[in-house]
Amino acid sequence: MKFQRRVVSRGSRVLAILGSIVRVVEFDAVELDVDRVTLSFGYPRKSDLSFLLEGDTVEAFIGGAPWFEGRELELEDIGVSVYVKPSNTLSEGLRFRFIYEVLPKLVISLDLDMLRELALITTRGGVEFIALYMEGGSLLVLEGDRYKVTIPSLEALAAIHTHPDGGCGLSEADVKSAAHALADLALFEAVVTPSCAFYIARIGFLDEPDFELLLNNSGGMVNPVELATVKAGRTALSGVENHITSLY
Repeated sequence: MKFQRRVVSRGSRVLAILGSIVRVVEFDAVELDVDRVTLSFGYPRKSDLSFLLEGDTVEAFIGGAPWFEGRELELEDIGVSVYVKPSNTLSEGLRFRFIYEVLPKLVISLDLDMLRELALITTRGGVEFIALYMEGGSLLVLEGDRYKVTIPSLEALAAIHTHPDGGCGLSEADVKSAAHALADLALFEAVVTPSCAFYIARIGFLDEPDFELLLNNSGGMVNPVELATVKAGRTALSGVENHITSLY
């Protein structure tokens, strides 16, 4: 696989911030109730998350996680400090379930132009690409082979690779690869074509029955799926807005 470029994108920045918050809350959790734990930003509450696209400091508050004592994170690739603090307020903020569910669509929307351009190259010539979203906030874009891309052994928050138009789904090998990535705490994996994206995300910690089900998958995945700790879905890219709107 050829190294192509390392950049910071809108999607890689936002995913690094939100993903680092999720990861640090998960770190000390034995069990995670995704419908109880909440995330909010600032007082008064910020409902438009476009502020995540600028500035060098983010203050986040976590509710419903009594084990969490707070943490300061430094995202070196984007020069952002994230201060994650415990909160006693449960009624405000985003439920963690929603964060897990929305991240794939949010990142694809923010990086739509770049991902669609790569998918068009795949459609024209067959060479697939993969975008790896790193914890520090950068994005690695790597070139694969014709109709094949192998995900390297790099710890990433998420991975998105291209398919030619008409291939909006995960192959059997893609599903198995995603199962291992989600078990290792990646947030999602996705496939993008010029007109469509298909993603698979974990919702909280991937449980053993869902892991086994994904590993035993035959024929790939082209239709939406909802399991206890996994959600897979399809989204058309036509008309997708590449900016952050209110998520509350």
